[in-house]
Amino acid sequence: MAEGQLEGGSLDSPENRPSIFLQEDHFRMPSESNLPSAAPGQSHVPSLEGISARLTSPADSLIRKPPATDLPSKPSTEQIETPCDRTEQSNMEAQETSPFDDATDFRNNEPQTIASPDMAPRNEVDKDDSKYTADPCDGKLQQQISFEEPQNSHYIILDYLSFKTLSFTWADTYDTKDFGRLSTILAPALRIDYSIVASTLPKVERMPADDFLAFVSSPYFLGDPLIHTQHLLGASKFERISEDEVLGSWQIRAAHQRYDQTGRVECNGHGHAMVEHWYKKVLDGAEMVWKLAGVRPNVRWNEGNFEKIFRGPV
Repeated sequence: MAEGQLEGGSLDSPENRPSIFLQEDHFRMPSESNLPSAAPGQSHVPSLEGISARLTSPADSLIRKPPATDLPSKPSTEQIETPCDRTEQSNMEAQETSPFDDATDFRNNEPQTIASPDMAPRNEVDKDDSKYTADPCDGKLQQQISFEEPQNSHYIILDYLSFKTLSFTWADTYDTKDFGRLSTILAPALRIDYSIVASTLPKVERMPADDFLAFVSSPYFLGDPLIHTQHLLGASKFERISEDEVLGSWQIRAAHQRYDQTGRVECNGHGHAMVEHWYKKVLDGAEMVWKLAGVRPNVRWNEGNFEKIFRGPV
């Protein structure tokens, strides 16, 4: 067989050209021999519109598309198992075996097992397996949590709220000069030490509540109508002293401002301190309640003319 010949015809024949190549007929400029005779005044050169039409012919006629049988079959989405599917299935299985499905009432103080990622794993030193149970999700041992109140708790939340309320009322009645309301929060006897504020102020281990009221409401102390104050309490902590007594420590800024008879400010002085409050459980009517049982300020420093605020024996 001669070079350039194929069975059934020549390599140059259109039927034997690979259809993957662009057909050169789309780009071949017509020769004068195969042009139709042009009318007078017309050129044999094709117009730009004609060339553009050939160049923009459908791609199906320029490039061979592989047959549909050559494309790989698209896998069905029903046959694919993604990691999310496996995670969701595991979560569903864990919910089906949740320890809460038993509808156990927490009020019976029965130890309940809670599987939580933030729970500490079993300590290797602790060999008491009775404190642990298997996590239904992954089989790991988790520590049991009891809803019983610890026997050695210092005080419950209601006691804590009582301490906060007593100290707030103490500060608010000082500033509003509402000494009648102050009397309602006092224990029968109080531990009072104001000696650090001024050497002439009382330092008494057990002062009757009536004597304490007479002291703070004195016209030489907070009872002076020309003295305005704000006792601003900050952070606090509480220490249990006994079964019925607690010591609270408070940050405090006590602002004082003195006016003259015309309402003009004469001077001001502000104390930065830590004040200690004692709380004691006493019998009030038919029940035991917390009362304020002592006050001792510890002045850190003063600003302004604090020594000019109070007049008289104080």
